Amino acid sequence: SFTFRIHQNSFEKKKIALAAIKLIKNGDIIFLDGSTSAYSVAEYLNEFENVKVITNGIETISLLSKNKIAAYSTGGQISAENPSVLTGRYAEQAMSANGEIYDCFENENFIRRAMIRNAKLKVFLCDGTKFNKTSPYRLCSLSDVDYVISNQPPPDFIPQSKIVVSM
Repeated sequence: SFTFRIHQNSFEKKKIALAAIKLIKNGDIIFLDGSTSAYSVAEYLNEFENVKVITNGIETISLLSKNKIAAYSTGGQISAENPSVLTGRYAEQAMSANGEIYDCFENENFIRRAMIRNAKLKVFLCDGTKFNKTSPYRLCSLSDVDYVISNQPPPDFIPQSKIVVSM
């Protein structure tokens, strides 16, 4: 459940979120998926002016609404597998040793791919426990993202130019 996952590696997620918000500027439009790492980023967005967020995360949109941040839902159906998100046409994301990014909820990947296609800057948030793992459904390749933000130094297969490590 989302409630369980938000408490897993919570310190690491906060560090990752603090590194991620350094890439945000006032007035940005931000796509956040329904992950707990993205939710952690949303907790800091009230520090910015005139940001707009598009998300499929039910918990995330609720938090943003409470903080009076302009938030837009992707719409869709509440996922039976992960009822904290709206899906259309996750609990764990993973990055394999060949640079492929995976997720265990197929329906969320449709929305994530649309977010990736439409984003100017693409950032993958990943705590160190998810490196060198796979899940059933491929989301994208490492070449599709601009930065990887993690709480630990990523494996050698990730180019140094893509890495932001939160300490």
